[in-house]
Amino acid sequence: MDFGYHIHRCWCRLCRIGHSRGFGIQSPFAYQMVTDVLCQTNPYYLYDDLKSLFPQLRGLRLRICKMLLRLSNAQQSAETYFDDGLPKEYMAYVKAGNRKGQFLPAPDESCRFFLFTTENKETVVRVLDSAHDGTIVFLDRIYGNEDAVELWEQVKKHPRVSATFDLFDCGIAVLNRSVQKMNYTMNL
Repeated sequence: MDFGYHIHRCWCRLCRIGHSRGFGIQSPFAYQMVTDVLCQTNPYYLYDDLKSLFPQLRGLRLRICKMLLRLSNAQQSAETYFDDGLPKEYMAYVKAGNRKGQFLPAPDESCRFFLFTTENKETVVRVLDSAHDGTIVFLDRIYGNEDAVELWEQVKKHPRVSATFDLFDCGIAVLNRSVQKMNYTMNL
């Protein structure tokens, strides 16, 4: 990665400081999602066990893995779809968060938790069109290139998506009709 990317990333983190940790969020659902799942800083079970499996994980990648563990634990989906292009550490952390769940080889409408790269644009849109209420879709590298940004904008505008959480390096879309449509921007 080049120096310009790191400067841009630092600038974005500074601009998002006021939106982190739940400040200004009025929705009880979104506030709980941010404070209890996305931005929780308390020690969590299994962190030490997983750290011994992946001692090379540091910084941003480790923060995303820990957030995925908490998200998987909160979702407790019986079936999860995991895109092949994602780092394998992500799968281990998701599996640790939900030991009873199983990974499906292809996206299926019975899933309640999907993890995608931004390269599978058609699949992401198809999942959003057919997914049930309560489904969570994780997208990695939402600002990785122009196509990824375009896909993220399409996800945010999708009529079935009620809440999106833009964490700069990844994005989370929640399908829940009982929640008013909102887009939240914050740091991870």
